[in-house]
Amino acid sequence: MRRESDTTNPAVAEAVLHSFLRSWGLLRQAQDPYFSRFGISASQWGILRVLQRAEIKGEAELPLKVVSQRMLIQPPSVTGVVDRLERLGFVQRSSSKTDLRVRHLSLTPQARDLMAKVLVGHSERIQSLFAGLQPQEQAAMLSLLQRLEAHLRTLISPHPEDEKSSKLTKGKGSPQPEATAQQNQPRKMKQLEKFYGYPKGNDR
Repeated sequence: MRRESDTTNPAVAEAVLHSFLRSWGLLRQAQDPYFSRFGISASQWGILRVLQRAEIKGEAELPLKVVSQRMLIQPPSVTGVVDRLERLGFVQRSSSKTDLRVRHLSLTPQARDLMAKVLVGHSERIQSLFAGLQPQEQAAMLSLLQRLEAHLRTLISPHPEDEKSSKLTKGKGSPQPEATAQQNQPRKMKQLEKFYGYPKGNDR
């Protein structure tokens, strides 16, 4: 039996959501002027960091789809940012050796030079963003955010019916990835709308 203390208060949950979104928006506003000093945006920096971290792990290039997954952003949104980075000379595209339809991304020497400059004061900048919290409060916040992240991933994981359908069709030909994504999208949207507590179409 569920204890009363385990039940989420809807008003508190909604207040947490709104505070989280406002804080995220304020973080972006605080960071944008910092990155603009180097001629890039926060979104562009995010992609550059994903590619840089991949390089450190021995991945010289990444498929666009993988970059999107690591940033938790839909490919069409990432494509526009990548286009601008390519025009600036910070990333280059190349075709996959195994699948010509797949485009890979990699950093250019110009991007590495830029990132070295940004990273000089990056750590201090990040620390200043959270200076309003004591070290132990930052640690507690990190723990809570990691738990929230794990929970949110369960909301967008494949639905049991999808997994069952996949098993039944195994060996009989798999559906096209595009079709599967379109079929799953309405269910995922309903899951997210249920979590946010807003009917589809309302201002969020």
